[in-house]
Amino acid sequence: MRGVFVKFIVVFILCSACTEKEIIIPPFEPIISDRVVLVEEVTGVRCPNCPTGSAKIESLLDQFPNQVVAVGIHGSFLTQPYSESKFDFRFDAARELENFLKPWEGKPAAFVNRKKFENEPILSISEFDLLSTYVAQELNEPHQIEISMSIDFDLDSRALEINLGIIPLADLNGEFRLSVMLTESHIIDRQANVGELIEAYEHNHVLRMMLTEFDGDSFNNSFVRGDLINQSFSVTLPEEDGSWIAENMEVVAFISNHENEDKEVLQAVSVPVISN
Repeated sequence: MRGVFVKFIVVFILCSACTEKEIIIPPFEPIISDRVVLVEEVTGVRCPNCPTGSAKIESLLDQFPNQVVAVGIHGSFLTQPYSESKFDFRFDAARELENFLKPWEGKPAAFVNRKKFENEPILSISEFDLLSTYVAQELNEPHQIEISMSIDFDLDSRALEINLGIIPLADLNGEFRLSVMLTESHIIDRQANVGELIEAYEHNHVLRMMLTEFDGDSFNNSFVRGDLINQSFSVTLPEEDGSWIAENMEVVAFISNHENEDKEVLQAVSVPVISN
């Protein structure tokens, strides 16, 4: 009888040890911030790891709605279209921008506000699971400058007028530059993936045109708090060819500080060419 009792105790202990304990994951708390963070990804249609990186970017946009602006840069490395590709995302400013953002270890690589973070050996970020942490850090930094944007697009002529209003929220000194670019999403074309070639891959946030120099136009060396600065740009969109679809395009603008060879972005904004 004693042996039976001992066996019962052993079985009870084993069963108790195997019982799964519920892991309670605290809910994500949105960060209240007026900052908008720029996330740039160097990518390419021949980069087999890039679809995974791009999926992480999409998750980031869902996690931080209206607080992240994404840009996908197809420069030189692994960007040559396939013979069956419909589109070529390369152009001179994209190549120059990709080189400007070096060093990066390989593709995909991402840049959060072009800031070098404490635990990163270089400017680029290869571990995309860390992007949300770095974006959160940037959203918690002081909001120093505000950028508003209005768009006027003529459907017939495809003429695009961009008006920016820039308001410093503090007195600032540095070497500031303004960058304005066009991106396009929902472009269906070939893309390398690990172990396969995706014929109908959806390319999103693709850099299509720069309206400023690739590293930004020289803008100002100082800002005075509350002083409004207006800036305007005009461009005519190319005719649609399965891409350059205005409904899928956005205008992206941001202010960066290049003092002491830094590239850090202070604030970004994006607005659809055609609002829904």
